Amino acid sequence: MDFKTKTLLAAADQAKKFVLSNTSSTIKNVPILSTILLEVSLSAGNIRLTSTDLINTYQNTLKCLSKPKNVNSTETSVWSACVDAGAFTKILKAVKQDTVNLILSSNGELNIITTKTTYKLPTKQADEFPQVLKDVGPWLPVTSINSDDLKKLALSAIDDRTNILSAINFDPCGRFAACNGNILIVFNGTKSECYESELNIFSGIVKNLPAKTDFQIWTDKNLIRLSNGDEQFYTKNLEGQFPRYMKLIPQHNDDVMSISSKDMADALKEVEITLNSKTSVVRFNFDKVNQSIYLLSDTPEVGETKTRIKTINTNINGLKYDEIAFNHTYLKTFNKLGERINFIMDPASNLKCVKLTFNNEYTGLLMPIRIR
Repeated sequence: MDFKTKTLLAAADQAKKFVLSNTSSTIKNVPILSTILLEVSLSAGNIRLTSTDLINTYQNTLKCLSKPKNVNSTETSVWSACVDAGAFTKILKAVKQDTVNLILSSNGELNIITTKTTYKLPTKQADEFPQVLKDVGPWLPVTSINSDDLKKLALSAIDDRTNILSAINFDPCGRFAACNGNILIVFNGTKSECYESELNIFSGIVKNLPAKTDFQIWTDKNLIRLSNGDEQFYTKNLEGQFPRYMKLIPQHNDDVMSISSKDMADALKEVEITLNSKTSVVRFNFDKVNQSIYLLSDTPEVGETKTRIKTINTNINGLKYDEIAFNHTYLKTFNKLGERINFIMDPASNLKCVKLTFNNEYTGLLMPIRIR
């Protein structure tokens, strides 16, 4: 059965991202996790690729070319086998021709055939592959979201699949949220019409999603499926109670300053030269006389950097404080969320937290650092 080399390589490359590395300790006990499961049906004219790390699973179904070439009359109409993910993608990358033909020989070798070359790969039995998608469903539609929004949310999730703070939480009101204990990011998505419970999507799957792609989210309550058509991404619905974050977000809307992400990035870069590596503290200094805002960093052994920030609008007259400090890394994270960042503070508050908004789509919560 013939396939476009470029299309097959793209699917194999994506599947490889969900395969455990040969250096993983798990591979020593479950070597099948280093493979991609190939399932071919000549009658349907397609191939399905599946890979998994037992937490996240990837599937993609590709159609063959309308007029296959080099198809042997004795070729099995339906077959399945597992191939090493690294070797399979390496061969496809080496192919210069536009099409390749895949045939499973009687001795269990996968033949990858071009007009000039035949590659042979050993395979493993398909029944050795983990049945992670057995008895799943029925699937309920939840909502839709773009992969770029999920990737931004994942910036504030921790990388620990056993902790609920590694989740991107979805609630029936349409809000997506992620929190690592220091910063919170909330995205205002689309309310679910069919699903009335929360979901906790493991953020680890998000980094492998293609960029700028709309996904439909489905669930059977135990698993979560993100689909963009032929590609399906599965992950577990993490157990646990996600923090009740809405109670923490201040309700006041005093817009103290608005800064473009470019100007903020420039200022954060400027102060890195004297940034204290132990504390990563940067300070906003409010010059109420000249209506100016500065960003500062200092290290006793190195010195101080003070740079004026270009603001879109400034409203600092009512503030009862002249400085506020944040973690440099967390500010850089928030600065990736939109073209404009708005700092919303209660002028009379004791600065327990600061609300940030971005392009009217995201809301953030950032804890100031106490200045000695």
